[in-house]
Amino acid sequence: MKIKAEAKILVEESAGSDGMISRERVAAVCDYVDQKESPRRKTALLRAYAKLLALELKKQEALVECSGEIGGATFESIKEFIKKAAPEAPAKLKFAKKVNGKLLGGIRIRYGDNIWERTVRTTLDALR
Repeated sequence: MKIKAEAKILVEESAGSDGMISRERVAAVCDYVDQKESPRRKTALLRAYAKLLALELKKQEALVECSGEIGGATFESIKEFIKKAAPEAPAKLKFAKKVNGKLLGGIRIRYGDNIWERTVRTTLDALR
C-alpha cells in the first residue's frame, strides 16, 4: 500500500466513535507503526501521518481572536455563528479564544481552512 493512503487510514483510526482525534488512539497508531514497519518506511509513514493528522486536528478546533476580551454572551453567539457557517463541524467542536492586540479592533475566527475576519485592518486594506 502507498504511504499516503496508509497514512490516511491511520488518521481515520486515530478518531474515536465521536469522530474526534484521541490522544490514546494516536499513541496506539504510533506504537503499531513502530512495531510493524521497517525504519525507512516508518519514517516516511509517520511524516505523512503527522501532516494529515495536523490537518484533521484543525477541523476540531475553532480559534477566535479578538483585539480585547470577549464576554460570555458574545462568545456564545460567535460559537453559534461558527456552527451555522460550518455545518460539517463536529458536534464536540472545541473553541479557543485569544486576545490579539495586532488586530486593531475587531475579530478573526479560524476554523479548519476557513477564516472569517472583521477588523479595522481589513476594512482599511479594502479601502486602499
